[in-house]
Amino acid sequence: MESTVFVNEEKWIKHYSSRHQILLVGEGDFSFAACLARAFGNASNMVATSLDTQELLGQKHSTAAENLVLLKDKGCTIMHEVDACAMSQHPLLKHRKFDRIVFNLTKSRKFYDISYMLHQGVVLGFLRNAYEMVTEKGEVHVTHKTAYPFSKWEIEELGQIVGLRLIDRQKIVIHLPLNEEKSRSKAMTIASNVKGVIKVEVVRDKNHLVVIGEGVDSVKLVNSLRKKFCFAQIVMVKSVFTEESGFRQDEFQRQTFNDNPTQYIAYPRKIVMNVPMHSEKVKSKAMQIAVSIQGVSSVSIGKENDELVVIGEGVDSVCLAKSLRKKFCFANIISVEEVKPPSPKPNVECCPPPCYNYWRPCPVYDSGPSNWFFM
Repeated sequence: MESTVFVNEEKWIKHYSSRHQILLVGEGDFSFAACLARAFGNASNMVATSLDTQELLGQKHSTAAENLVLLKDKGCTIMHEVDACAMSQHPLLKHRKFDRIVFNLTKSRKFYDISYMLHQGVVLGFLRNAYEMVTEKGEVHVTHKTAYPFSKWEIEELGQIVGLRLIDRQKIVIHLPLNEEKSRSKAMTIASNVKGVIKVEVVRDKNHLVVIGEGVDSVKLVNSLRKKFCFAQIVMVKSVFTEESGFRQDEFQRQTFNDNPTQYIAYPRKIVMNVPMHSEKVKSKAMQIAVSIQGVSSVSIGKENDELVVIGEGVDSVCLAKSLRKKFCFANIISVEEVKPPSPKPNVECCPPPCYNYWRPCPVYDSGPSNWFFM
């Protein structure tokens, strides 16, 4: 008689998998943990902790009791009175390792008023403990707002102090013929299937495909798009910190481009490539290959020895990367950006008289978008 074995299908919600060992720290009403449990269908891989006692939790959050019942039914381990700054020494946690450790910071009014240095100490203490508890390839996520006073916490620097590094994510903008809804849908489908892609969107008025991800090979991405659309050109590649990165959110400025593709592509651009150049002979060969590419006007070695900086008009960054890969096996596009011409100096015939009136402008604090998200 044949035996049937049922294997639980892996489910992904953003950065979290149903097969990850997940530790949630500083839960308020346990709503975030409950959202993950509903999405996974099972929470036996999760440990949700709170600083409050169970009695105080019920007094502060009316919805906590319902969420706790759900989590217990799904198999989640629930722990109360767990200090984020000492959790690595907790008797039930000190021998465990986690793939994801998440700290959702509170939004209460009191949190704004207390000295930001005090909260820096709390975050630093959490990161120190998380460093001891996260697996080698695991991640630590801190969700917080970006407005004042959160902007003064310098969480990225705190992570570096304890030995953590901020996950580098790239924003890749690709110019494509996306005039029809069918072509836009196909482009997004192709990009979504590329390893490391987290977010895909289309800017219709510019025929731009915007891709955000970790470790995305932009060369393979463009080659896949060219097989379908014949034409695909990288407009920009830059490192970003998105809402999903956990640490902070950068405000992205939409670039102003000409709608005419030929004029747009011919604009001077600076391309930074990562190429393994361990000797002067290799550097010379890499520069020779770059110079042979049509449109290149300048080639140099960057601040890092493995960085090749290429400037030119109409340079196909994908063709450049493929040429380098044929010789060196590895070549990756780090960034692509416009080369802005220096602004002309105004012709001033006579100098105005000096002004001795000084004033201090009033500070303006950006309220900033919230990094809170629930799934």
